[in-house]
Amino acid sequence: MSTYSATSSSYSSSSYPYNGICAIIISWDEDDLDIFEELLGLQAAFQSLNFTSVKMFSIPSKDSFSTLLVELQAQKLKASADGSLLVVYYGGHGRLSTNRRLRLTANREPRSPSIDWISMQAILECADIDVFLILDCCNASAAASSFEQDLEDSPEPTNRFEILAGCGFDSVTRGAGRYSFTNALKTELFEQSQRGGIFSVSQLYQWLHAKMIRQHPSNIPDSNEEEYERCFVAPIYLPRCIDYNHISIPLMKMDLPVLDEDEIPSTSQDSQYSQGFWPMAEASSVYSGETQSSDSSGLRISGPIAKEDNSLLCHLMKSLKVHRSRQVIGAKYEELVGW
Repeated sequence: MSTYSATSSSYSSSSYPYNGICAIIISWDEDDLDIFEELLGLQAAFQSLNFTSVKMFSIPSKDSFSTLLVELQAQKLKASADGSLLVVYYGGHGRLSTNRRLRLTANREPRSPSIDWISMQAILECADIDVFLILDCCNASAAASSFEQDLEDSPEPTNRFEILAGCGFDSVTRGAGRYSFTNALKTELFEQSQRGGIFSVSQLYQWLHAKMIRQHPSNIPDSNEEEYERCFVAPIYLPRCIDYNHISIPLMKMDLPVLDEDEIPSTSQDSQYSQGFWPMAEASSVYSGETQSSDSSGLRISGPIAKEDNSLLCHLMKSLKVHRSRQVIGAKYEELVGW
């Protein structure tokens, strides 16, 4: 069946076109926007949808273009081999070059390391897999400048390529915080993980846009001028449409693989966290302790859990996929439960 011959509403879990969803979250080593906590929140949101893999990647200041190129090639090949959708996210600075092309920059310094994103994007546009690109940077929608082409001289693409941009080509996006595009995206993805079912990128944009309008200061009594200056910037949805029958990329909460008994990691005090972690948003729904707390990424963490309660630990290990973000969230969990 052609990629473009079915609507997302016609998909079911059994007919979903991808075997998995691979994601890469890209930022700069020398980033000066203080966005790391938001990126962790986005990583957790991807994991709440049971993405097959979620990788955090920092662009180095030296050999920036070639290093990112190699990483994206590897992610593309991995997704292709697995029959997966590839989700590429970038958060950081962006600007228009003199020839109106989008450049990604590490920081605000005049001689900041930078990358011509349009050249990098070409390897994603010509991939043999569907690609969902998310850009949270200034002038983000300028990434669609590559869509302007002579179709007679260009081969017809066989994959879907869609962009969700945090702002227009002539706009400045918001920094980390309440009104950031990434924060709104993270919140919406968490909500969709609770609802279940299949939704499309175009629907995701529709929901985000509607909520941003509803939270605009003009709709909130007694809002001051400062709120207007900080409020949401409208996102942009940019699908590369092959023809008028274009169907948006479908997303869904993927099914977790069932672990056999011999695949369950040891639950001894020394090793139970060295091999993995539990996605806390899901763990809190399996076990509800006496106290709850929340970190800046929006994760609910319940506790306390007794160290000797190995039966509960085994149940959680078997129910959840234990291989992501082990260092940051695992350490925060241990701190909260007093281990």
